[in-house]
Amino acid sequence: MAVEPMCRLFVGIPLAHAVQRSLSEDQARLAGTVPRHSVRWVPGANLHLTLKFLGEVGRGRVAHLARSLSESLAGWPVMPASVGDGVALFPGAGRPRVVAARVEGGDLLGQLASRMERWAFHEGVPREKRKFTPHVTLGRVRNPGTPLPGLARGRIMPLAWEMDRVCLYESRLTPKGAVYRVRHTVALKVPDEPQDP
Repeated sequence: MAVEPMCRLFVGIPLAHAVQRSLSEDQARLAGTVPRHSVRWVPGANLHLTLKFLGEVGRGRVAHLARSLSESLAGWPVMPASVGDGVALFPGAGRPRVVAARVEGGDLLGQLASRMERWAFHEGVPREKRKFTPHVTLGRVRNPGTPLPGLARGRIMPLAWEMDRVCLYESRLTPKGAVYRVRHTVALKVPDEPQDP
């Protein structure tokens, strides 16, 4: 009996090109504050905001998940977002594992994450135990737990943009790092222009 091929999937929000560029510049500045090779920096093209990690899914289910995701997001509006201020270190500055930029998206972004959590659970994905904290992962510390005080003092260039789509991504792990491929895109709804009286 043949085993169905699997793929790693997640749902996320891509960044505007200007935001990707700006965060790549922030990464370069931050890299100068830590020992060389102490952080594995995420390539600019891979920068995104994760809404829900789905894990290993049979390839035969991808088309269904794409349709189901579109249905779940029907009518969801474009949302304002911004990055800026200090660097976020997870789980904390004392023993960092992840270097990130926080994303401010207001109540709508939190509601969207909750909807994605419910949608994924309906599709058989376990619920996430951790609270949703909107962020863009910039890098991963190679030796987790190593104090890197330069990162804690780092800054992110403030920038605002509009989150106008949600994507179903496939993540392929390679010796050089993860390679992301968009498998499906859901365009969010642009508010109707007010009509002249």
